[in-house]
Amino acid sequence: QRGIGAVEGEQLFDLNVRLLGSAASAAPWVGKSSRHRILAFEWLEGTALHRVLSNAAALRAAGAALRTFHAQNAIGLPLRTAQELSRSVLEVARGIAALRPDIKRQARQLAQRISQSIDDNAAGVATIHGDFYSAQVIVSENGEVKILDFDEAATGDPLIDLGNFLAHLERRVLNKEITESQAKLASAAFLEGYAKHDFR
Repeated sequence: QRGIGAVEGEQLFDLNVRLLGSAASAAPWVGKSSRHRILAFEWLEGTALHRVLSNAAALRAAGAALRTFHAQNAIGLPLRTAQELSRSVLEVARGIAALRPDIKRQARQLAQRISQSIDDNAAGVATIHGDFYSAQVIVSENGEVKILDFDEAATGDPLIDLGNFLAHLERRVLNKEITESQAKLASAAFLEGYAKHDFR
């Protein structure tokens, strides 16, 4: 898998790409194109984590890799605040209401609950991936994991990455790609790896 993603400017390139791409938990970067607004990362042999969700060891390793990623001291990344995240949730609810007026009230109430939960459960600030889920992790034959595609990297609440990972599992359950039991086991193993890893 080769990670390529759009970037927002030279600041992200110059101050953070080398740092993020040199992390033990991330795919090494090999180049950039400011004109084409892309980052290119080293080719990694392996399997995407979403294809091996029964591999508890790989899920724990992915959790540990994400915590290592969160521990990096990147400079100049865009800030993603809880307020911005809350606003985006409310905007999604408005979009749903426009498409499905019959569930407008439920969408608004759910968005308000989520928004309040975001405000109440902030976990601090870290270097976050910004779009982290199981397809963004490669597992090698020897069990080593690497994180891909950090073009959405930012400074923000690490719960954003954790929540996104878990939400993608839930979506796969709703799409009948995996069972609820598989999602629960995968979530537990991933969170165990994240909680137990000591990045100091």
